[in-house]
Amino acid sequence: MLLSALSEEKQGLAQFALGVLLIVAMLAWWKTQQAGPDEQPVLTAAADHTPSGEGEGSSDFLALGALAVDTEAAAAPAEAPPPEFPEEPEGSTPQPPCHQGINLPPGWRVLTRCFPAREVANDIVHRLREVNLHATTEKSDMGVYAVRYQPITEAEARAEGNAALALRKPRGSDIYQLDVRQDKRIDSYGWRITMPCPTGWHDSGSFKLTAYVLAQERDFPAKPKIKDPCGLKGTYPHKFLFGEGVRLQGSGITSKGQIIHFKGKNCFEELDCPVARIGRCAQTNRTIAVDPKVISLGSEVLIEDIGYRIAEDTGGAIRGAHIDVYYGTSLRLRQAWAHTRENRKVCVKPREMAL
Repeated sequence: MLLSALSEEKQGLAQFALGVLLIVAMLAWWKTQQAGPDEQPVLTAAADHTPSGEGEGSSDFLALGALAVDTEAAAAPAEAPPPEFPEEPEGSTPQPPCHQGINLPPGWRVLTRCFPAREVANDIVHRLREVNLHATTEKSDMGVYAVRYQPITEAEARAEGNAALALRKPRGSDIYQLDVRQDKRIDSYGWRITMPCPTGWHDSGSFKLTAYVLAQERDFPAKPKIKDPCGLKGTYPHKFLFGEGVRLQGSGITSKGQIIHFKGKNCFEELDCPVARIGRCAQTNRTIAVDPKVISLGSEVLIEDIGYRIAEDTGGAIRGAHIDVYYGTSLRLRQAWAHTRENRKVCVKPREMAL
């Protein structure tokens, strides 16, 4: 009897183990069926013309990874479960309650996935903004970060893009193109302005853009003053000549209308106009300062969001892929810093410096 009972107990354990293995195998098979291919949601081309070399599905117009959109979140963010999705971005929090406490303005939507780190959510927001969608991050009651955005229709995308396009055409030449596309993952259209280089122009890549101005004495404190600085006669505000004034900007204008130019070695001179490196007067809407090792002086330059310029000047801080755009007195010094731009495309047409 004891041997019989032991035999029956072993058979029962074996059957139980076999059942567990079958359950594990079924769960593994089900998980593989839920996982989809590793794919990026590329916006479908919706424009009648796309930039050269960029057809439908050719590049990441908006690479967000596999992100679903919770279109019901405005009404019931905690009750509507996220739809099944073939892939979840690494580090996301798929639980529906992650949206608790998120405020959605009228017409806005929220991605169903939340993120434990603000940096990850900010990266998604940056990508949405690159295609000109309004987007922000907000911390939920759970302590994770949600991404909110305002979707736009194709008509809205084209209207916004065409308005921006009209502001970007330098000298009336059509060097920009509007690229409007749809991303079904976020149920929205987006748009970008592209700038193919014209025939005969060289694509020099992306540059950092800064602004320099004609320093104005009125923008600087009157004291302390400096008397008879090197090359000049009279009394001048010290900070007007040095620091962020004439020394940094290259030239400045006094309250009496004198044009002061920085010669180097803390010396100055009075001139009839702000003179650029090539020897002629710097001019708004024409002059830029470049690194001559990257862009030769005298070259014609097309700058994204800026337009047509000529490389006429240099600067001690202008090195590599950096262009300083001259604004004269059309900008005050405190406004110049706000005109810094990163990663703007530049086309160059080299020519002799005799202008």
